[in-house]
Amino acid sequence: MAEKRTVISKLTMHYGVIHHAQKLGKISVFNTPELDERFLTLRSEDLLGSNLFDICDSSFPILAQEEISYLGQPLIAVFGPDYESVLKICQNIKYTTIPTTKENYLFDEVQIPPETLEWGNMSEILEKPDLKQITSEYNFQARKSFRKEIITCTAWQEANIIHVELPCQWPELVRQAVSKATAFPPSSVVIHQLEYYAPLDEYLFIPSVVAALAATACLKLSSPIQLREPISAYSPSSTIKRISYCNQDGRPLAEKVEMTINQGSFPILEKEAMIHAITGLLPNYPVNAFFAQVNIEPSKDRPAAFFGSLSYSDSLCASQLHSIKLAKAFKKDTLSWHNAFKEEKRHFTDYLPSIEVKELIGQATSLAKKASFLRNWSSYDIQNGDFSILPFSRGVAIAMAPGISGFSTSFCKNQNYQIKLTLTEKGNLTITTSMYTKGIIGEVWALMIKKELNLLEDASIIFNDRDATQVDSGPDTLGLTLGQIPQQIIEGCQNLLLSKEKRPTSLMINTQDIFFPCEFENQGTASIIIETRISAISYLPIVTKVYAYFIFGKILDQEVLRSQLKNVISETLSTSGAIFSTDPDNPYTVDLTIKNNGSDYVYTLDSTLRGLTQAAFLASISQALGKEVVQLPITTEMLFNLKNKTEEKK
Repeated sequence: MAEKRTVISKLTMHYGVIHHAQKLGKISVFNTPELDERFLTLRSEDLLGSNLFDICDSSFPILAQEEISYLGQPLIAVFGPDYESVLKICQNIKYTTIPTTKENYLFDEVQIPPETLEWGNMSEILEKPDLKQITSEYNFQARKSFRKEIITCTAWQEANIIHVELPCQWPELVRQAVSKATAFPPSSVVIHQLEYYAPLDEYLFIPSVVAALAATACLKLSSPIQLREPISAYSPSSTIKRISYCNQDGRPLAEKVEMTINQGSFPILEKEAMIHAITGLLPNYPVNAFFAQVNIEPSKDRPAAFFGSLSYSDSLCASQLHSIKLAKAFKKDTLSWHNAFKEEKRHFTDYLPSIEVKELIGQATSLAKKASFLRNWSSYDIQNGDFSILPFSRGVAIAMAPGISGFSTSFCKNQNYQIKLTLTEKGNLTITTSMYTKGIIGEVWALMIKKELNLLEDASIIFNDRDATQVDSGPDTLGLTLGQIPQQIIEGCQNLLLSKEKRPTSLMINTQDIFFPCEFENQGTASIIIETRISAISYLPIVTKVYAYFIFGKILDQEVLRSQLKNVISETLSTSGAIFSTDPDNPYTVDLTIKNNGSDYVYTLDSTLRGLTQAAFLASISQALGKEVVQLPITTEMLFNLKNKTEEKK
């Protein structure tokens, strides 16, 4: 990033768009209209450097090469004196493809090893007589963020420096992509970061592609460039199959679970995604024997990895739905079924430590009383049951789980994302980071540092943009900027204050330097209750009430946290297919209870909350229909078909 940018004349500006592939296969013929010197087209072979840039251990293409890997893949970038003429050229681009017989040429030789977890003697338990087998299968289709935005990237050159201005969640990734595409050294690429709002990681990877193309065009045309691109986020699709072997009292003795994740044509952070996924598959109840396996399979679909979480939310959702199904199989509500294990502990694993089940049950019970959950659940269950006369379509469900946040210990050990802290002679603090700090993040960090370190109110906390290219603070995702990173800054500042070195003195801190004995630590707990009704006319799933209860560690700003949690709930419901009630007599409301557990650590529960919200929403619809719903996102056609099948059986 840089402190300020040069004023650019629009008279010399060129404007660009990216044309995306509409069909798959190997490109056999590619034709563009005849263009004069005012225009420029860029295909993969026209880049000055490489068409690939690295995302940790994975490689990602900027433009399609000989073969189109997925529908919507960037195919060619077109630049000209105005957007209208550029868009017209894109309409006249013609190409033909021939089908390919192989799945994806980039992955012919690649096999991604699965992640597995196992404990107990499975074969011994399965030999027991009179075991009841409960099976579930959930299908999470690719979901798209509901917000429609256009990213605008501006690129210009000053001497031997390329400047790029755009919103992005990972400035260093953008810088490296520009460096690879232009063959300029990273030190000669300056990123000017703009404000963004990316609850579903919309600005994590696409800005790197856009910036690389804009910078290349800037060098080729010797003029400033403005490139626009629609931006969105897509979730991976996944299938989760689970089998529980229970005794006659409803206690699961053994479980087998398999999850297959489709990250599309170019899998990203595969190992980390599988660690997150298998963590979400862990049951909240004790099981004597357990086996889980997570696979990632490349496909011809659009690349997808981060979507507000890294496959943890979907795996957690499936685990919650399965426990609700177990309770129903033994004619109990979810809370009563879990209550049978309240004096026990969940199994310790390399992914999460054990937890006291009674702590989680106690929190959920408190929330259930507030929301009259048991009364409503019993009422809706009777009204929607096999012997109901009136067509009631209301449901309520509860979901609960311990939380995780950030990246796993295995990932953190291999990264060196940093922030530089400098304490001046006057006691002022300068923070040099590649994170965007000009909005709410910077304000929260400043308030937190002054409060925790007892700094004078007139002490200045300066966020240094000029030297931010010296450090890579990593991606702004998985709740790190309001969770793990502030904690690291506090500890670094404390070390600076205790230092006896002559000021000014500086310290580089690792933003990922929190290593747990397990991949994740139990970081707070969350419970959520969602009430839903199905419209008898439109078959829309209308959410009326949401109750949620959170137990956090250190809370930096109660109001910011409350707003963040409400946004996560609403965004998750929207991408899942929910409609919010506008009935004045029963409007959509979110009731939050937030408490502190006395911990000194700061963390977020966003990924956990997404999974719990999905689970409670789906389970409430299942009760409303009287038939299990096993797919996300929800559509009116799906509900119509399920409702009719249910009524035919009555």
